[in-house]
Amino acid sequence: MQGPLGSLVQPMLRSAILFFFFSLLALAGCGTNGRGGPGEAETPEVPRPYTPCCGAQPAPGSLSDPGLPSEGPGPFRFVKTQKTYEDTERSRSILTDVFLPSEDGLSPSDSGGPYPLVVVVHGFSGSKDLMTSYGERLATWGYVALVPTLPCSSFLDVFCLSHTESARDVLFLLNSVCCETGEESSIFFGLVDRSRLGCLGHSLGGKLCALAALMDGSIRAVAGLDPVDGADPAGLLEGDPDFPDLAPALLPDLKIPTLYLGGTEPDSILGLECAPRSQNFHAFWLASPSPAVEIEVQGADHTDFVDQSFLFRLLDPCNTGTADEKVVKDLARKYAVAFFQDRLRGWERFRPDYAGSGVEADAALGRVAWQAK
Repeated sequence: MQGPLGSLVQPMLRSAILFFFFSLLALAGCGTNGRGGPGEAETPEVPRPYTPCCGAQPAPGSLSDPGLPSEGPGPFRFVKTQKTYEDTERSRSILTDVFLPSEDGLSPSDSGGPYPLVVVVHGFSGSKDLMTSYGERLATWGYVALVPTLPCSSFLDVFCLSHTESARDVLFLLNSVCCETGEESSIFFGLVDRSRLGCLGHSLGGKLCALAALMDGSIRAVAGLDPVDGADPAGLLEGDPDFPDLAPALLPDLKIPTLYLGGTEPDSILGLECAPRSQNFHAFWLASPSPAVEIEVQGADHTDFVDQSFLFRLLDPCNTGTADEKVVKDLARKYAVAFFQDRLRGWERFRPDYAGSGVEADAALGRVAWQAK
């Protein structure tokens, strides 16, 4: 439709479509719809349009491998603080929990620093509270972890919802902390290795991690917890730049190591798929170049991977799995820690834990199935 009437009707139609489908998806509790050892990633020079403060040469960190198993806490305690990051250019406010390594549990430690930086991203209509345990665990292993509640990421935010802008939120957080690590007045002063950046996300958050890495070359490793691609179940928003489908066309350009976890129970009690099979973790793995690992947790449903209150679990329409949710999260945290220890720190002794004998042992117990390329 052309002319003034068309310019008015088209945005209204788009908003109506978004509200209808995202409301259904939110009720289902899902994200917005979409054997052997892993190889080595290429490390080409890539643009960093959104993270100019990041991407310096690796800092000479002094932390040594403590020899602890990846399924438990690392050698540190942690401290938690909260910050609100204001992107005035885009009028976006990002409330963020910050987890830092600590020796006494009272103040941040610089022992063994500077530390890698990881953003931990919730799914559609989620919040930072669903991802707390991942931030805590990473901090005990000597990571600075940012766990935000992203703006405009729920079905109530239909008029400003945009996967592309949410990916820019992830990059804005990374760049903000990279900038602050050079400021003496900042809590991050001297603590962050601006060249070792990762992203861990659940559901839509997994897609946002991959999308952010495609948009900017500062992210060196991406892990998805039951990630979901796409924009809507009927494909009515196909081609919309705010909701790009990553698989199969875009993910081949993701030239960094990736890890994708998922479950065998993607359905909901409402009849919708919480993690649509055509756009789930396996679709991400198929489209991603080597090195890429996928781990399917047997009996796990879509929300087993996140922290849940009793009430959340009681009302969760995605609660269709047969696995013990504690076991699922224990496995997910173990694999995430091992992946980042290997791919951000370069400590290869952790690789078998998520892509070798360690995960194979879990498979022998019937807990997971896995493959790598």
